[in-house]
Amino acid sequence: LLWRNRISWHIPLSLLGTFSVLALLNGSAPLSFSMAGILLGTIFMATDMPSSPTTPAGKAYYGMMIGAVMFLMIKGGVRYEYTSYSILLLNAFSRTISLRFRPRAWGEERDRDDRETDIREMVLLTGKILMGAFAVISLHRSGLIHYLVFIYIICTLLNFNFSVSRKLQNAI
Repeated sequence: LLWRNRISWHIPLSLLGTFSVLALLNGSAPLSFSMAGILLGTIFMATDMPSSPTTPAGKAYYGMMIGAVMFLMIKGGVRYEYTSYSILLLNAFSRTISLRFRPRAWGEERDRDDRETDIREMVLLTGKILMGAFAVISLHRSGLIHYLVFIYIICTLLNFNFSVSRKLQNAI
């Protein structure tokens, strides 16, 4: 896929790099995970073009956060679904990541206050992602995660239904 330019290298490299570094920093505590599952999620699921960020820096951040959330979920006791949960969680933040990492227009000046605001917003975004990860871990531990999936499906169907009905009413 990389050779045929179907995916970029940013997401797989940053995801695997972050997960590997965190696993090495874990020390001698054993981790129970499937490397095949992580590779499958890395190559085929996380790099899905419609649901991943568009800029190279956004893709790198997206991959790093998926790797970190995967590690947290494994440490939190999620046994088999950690890859899917982490990718779905980061898909919810994909648009925000794309907006945060959009390139500057040529000639656009930035002052020091803009950089401080950018850093503050990145820390806030990272905190939101980590809070989402801990919420998913808590729901998984308490056995309520399937209700979250049901709510997501209902919201998606309602959103689709309302968007289609608006388009039909505004048909030319």
